[in-house]
Formats: sequence, C-alpha cells, structure tokens
Amino acid sequence: MTTDLRPTATSDVRVEFSPPPVTIIIPSFNRVNYLLESITSCLAQDYPHRRIVVADDGSTDETVQMVEALSEYGVELVTGPHAGAPVNRNRGLATVSSPYVLWIGDDDVLVHDVLSRRIDALRRFPAADVIHGDTMICDSTLEPTQLLQGEDWSARRDELVGTLFRRNVIADAGSLISMAVYARAGWYDPAFPKGHDYHLWSRAVSRCTFRHDPHVGVLWRWHGSNMGLGGGTNPYADAHRRIVLEMWSHFDKRLLFPGISWGEIPESQHDAVGAVAMAERLMVEQAWDDAARFVSAALALGAGEPAQVLAAQLAARPIGG
Repeated sequence: MTTDLRPTATSDVRVEFSPPPVTIIIPSFNRVNYLLESITSCLAQDYPHRRIVVADDGSTDETVQMVEALSEYGVELVTGPHAGAPVNRNRGLATVSSPYVLWIGDDDVLVHDVLSRRIDALRRFPAADVIHGDTMICDSTLEPTQLLQGEDWSARRDELVGTLFRRNVIADAGSLISMAVYARAGWYDPAFPKGHDYHLWSRAVSRCTFRHDPHVGVLWRWHGSNMGLGGGTNPYADAHRRIVLEMWSHFDKRLLFPGISWGEIPESQHDAVGAVAMAERLMVEQAWDDAARFVSAALALGAGEPAQVLAAQLAARPIGG
C-alpha cells in the first residue's frame, strides 16, 4: 500500500524581514585549476551577510594549501578523507549555523548578485524553502552556450511531484536553501553518490515550497571532465531508477501519472493501470528487470493487452540491450 504524500497548498505571507546570513558551500575534489575562480565569484558577491566554506573531499592536488592561503579573506576550509560527494556535502552542512545555504560547484562561477537577488526573492516570498533560478551553461572558458530556465512551482506542488518523477527540474547550484529543508527531508544520502541533489528534491517536494527567481545565478562550466561523466553510459541511470522506485512507494499514483484520466477508470482497475504506467516509466530508464516485475504485476491484476504488449517488448529486447 502506498502512502499519499500529496502536498498541501501554502500561500506566501508578508512579514517583517531582516536579511539573513547565508553560508555558501563549495564542495571540491581535485579541482584546484578551477576552484580559485569559483571562490573569487563568492567573494565578489554584493550581499554582505555571507560566509564561504570549501568542503574538501580528501583532495590530493594543491586544493588544501590554496584554500588555507585564502583564510585571510574569510574563506574557510573543512576537509576529511575522500568519501564521495554526498558525504562531503554533509561535511559542509555540519559547519552551518546560518538559516540558509547556497551551493556552488568547484568548477562553476556565481553571478555577482545572485545572493542579493535570491534574498530579495525571499523578502517577497518568505514562505519559500528553496529559491532556485536559471543556469547558464558555458564552455570551459565560460563562454555561454545554452540558457536553462526554471519554472515557478510554488502554487503547483502536485504538478512538481509528477514532473520530478520524470526528471530533475530544480537547479541545485545557485539555489538558496533553507536549513529547514534538511531538517524535514534529511541530509544527502551516501547511497546516492550520483544524483544526490535530485534525490533530495524528490524527498523534499511534499514538505517544502519551491519558488523560482527568474535570474541566472550560475555559470555552469562544461569542460569534458565534469563529475560523473565518461564511459559512454549515463552515470546517473541507477540513481534515477532508484528515485523512481522510491517515489512510487511514497506517492499516490495519481500524482505520479497526472496524464492518465483516473476519473474515467473504474477504481478497481487503478492498480493494474498504475503497474503498466510504472513499467513504461522504468523502461525509459532502461531498468529492464524492474520493468518486468511491474509487467508481471500488471498481468496478475488483469491489465490485459497493454501489459501483454510491454511483456512482448521486453521479451524481444536483445540480451544485454
């Protein structure tokens, strides 16, 4: 039986506002060639109430020495043995005493006024738990190549559940995140070395309010050796598969598959229809074994032809394909 985590609607309220302190965290591992530029963009922020922490994941290059040399500018270092991105992020979070945090990659650059813009959005919408913006994808020299624009989901949280079930649509870098998000949804899960930010959003969506600030906050540098790339395969595939399965177990299927006309289907058939839809969703992720389980369940529930078609497709799939 699934647990319905249908989010309840919230409204923005106007309250007396005092600009809060923000901790900027830069998780880093062996990126000394880009890290200085990232740190400089944090120091250049026009919002004064900020603290800068570099969370180092056991780098073997000159990262530690460089960051220590910047301590006179207020840049702080927290370091530990190499343990992977989620553990390193939690290492940084453990140092936070401010009510808000903002993340930036160690090879990316913050736009100089991103903090002041995010804080201004918070002033206007203090009920927001996450204020996310737009991202400019750039080449290795920070020449812009593509603008990724976000959407505002603050009044569409049911819709955000279904959208996150299909893909991650919330920018991590440059987002102003209340520490209440981590209190409600938990910190980054070490079981997700890839896609840990996406996993956090999938857990937080029913508990938190996401507000879009329509301004570019981050120059996201594409340099061919970005984290998790290589091998010709999608390094996030397993994380996405597990996120899909987790969301299936926690959310009402009507939220996950809003495109289905549930009201026109007899309730007795909902489980069978949901199992077919879930099998199709898992096939998109090439999670063949999991998809086969749901096809079998759909057949047992009397799904009939739709499940039979999927079963034939799975049977015809080349071995290893």
